[in-house]
Amino acid sequence: AEAYQCYHLAAVALELQQREGVNVDVFYNDPDTPRHLDRIAHAFGVDPLPAKRLRRGWKARLIQLPRVLGLAKKQVLFDNKDQLLGYDMVVSPERIGGRLAMQRGSSGAAIVYVSHGPAGRAVASEHLVSHFDLILLPGEEDVRRYRAIGCLHEGGYRATG
Repeated sequence: AEAYQCYHLAAVALELQQREGVNVDVFYNDPDTPRHLDRIAHAFGVDPLPAKRLRRGWKARLIQLPRVLGLAKKQVLFDNKDQLLGYDMVVSPERIGGRLAMQRGSSGAAIVYVSHGPAGRAVASEHLVSHFDLILLPGEEDVRRYRAIGCLHEGGYRATG
C-alpha cells in the first residue's frame, strides 16, 4: 500500500526478524516505501529489512502512472498472488489482503491482518476482514464492532492493546 503503512507494520516485521528460524521479506508497491523502512530500522538501531517491489502488470502501471488514481492495490495484489501465497504467512496492514485469502485455493499460507487507525472507524472494505486467518485488533472496542458486523470467527482474532 502507501508508504505510510510502514509505520503500522515495520515494528512487527523487525520483531519477527529477530526470532530464530524466521525470515522476513517485505514487499511494497509505493516507491517511497524503502526510504521509510530504512528510517524506521535506523530508529530501532537495526539493519534495514530486505524490501522487494511488487511486480506490476501493465494495467497496474497504467493506473499508477498519473499518481492521482491511486496505487492500483487490487491489481498489484492479483499480479503477485502466486508469489505471496508461496509464503507460510502473509501479514498485511490493508483489508485488501482479504482478497488474497479468498484466492488462496490449496495454498497453506496464513493471512494475517494488523488493524490500525482510530477505534470504531467504519470503512467500505470491512467485509474483507472476515477472510483473514488472524486479525490483530487494537482493543476491545474494535472486537465488539467487528463481532457485531459478523467479521470475527472464534480463535481468529486477538485484541493486542
